[in-house]
Amino acid sequence: MGIDLEGSPLYKAVIQRKIDGVRSSLANKVFSWDFADNDEDDYIFRRTLKEAIEFDQQDTLEVMLQAHFGDTEYGDGNSKPYYITEALETAAWLGKQNIVAWLLETEKANIHNISNALAYGTWSKNLQILQLLIDAGANPNYETEWGIPLIAAARTGDLRVVQFLIEASADPNMEIETDGFSSPLVAAAYEGYEKVCEYLLPLTVDEEAIEFVRKELPRRATGRKRREL
Repeated sequence: MGIDLEGSPLYKAVIQRKIDGVRSSLANKVFSWDFADNDEDDYIFRRTLKEAIEFDQQDTLEVMLQAHFGDTEYGDGNSKPYYITEALETAAWLGKQNIVAWLLETEKANIHNISNALAYGTWSKNLQILQLLIDAGANPNYETEWGIPLIAAARTGDLRVVQFLIEASADPNMEIETDGFSSPLVAAAYEGYEKVCEYLLPLTVDEEAIEFVRKELPRRATGRKRREL
């Protein structure tokens, strides 16, 4: 795109933790969500928002979310919920529990899809974040464009996360077609996670998935152990 993100006043103010600089950089600007990233102000704002979350700058985040938001280019109303939702997903993914809790408490009405954030949060392996999202109404069986939370959990290899989602009513037999992983069990076997497979096997009814585990898990588990040496 040719945009100088690091040279922008907003980015510099966030990195330097200068709240007044953040406010002045946002003055007289109106942000309207652009999926194609063709809007320079939108691009810089969203990238900088992620930086504020990554560095746990809740005070900065609060100021940024008080910016002026216009209607989207897609005719579906004010664009603020898009930014709020992306902030929640980013915080969940990065394991920023305090920010997740704060967004759910103060901006829940502006969140498009809490369930999508659950799928992102799975990768953080933070059970407290997952519980916050479940309590806020997230659906553990929600299908995102890249899978379901339980498949993501299986791919992390973290048995705690897999067990948490199962106990939260995630369906171990829910099958989809995404990235070659049709089910949680197949995803765990493909990645070579033996303990996750041992847990999911008794819960799985798909004979093809079970057969895949029997054939592939020993080899893939051995390969994983070698890579981890």
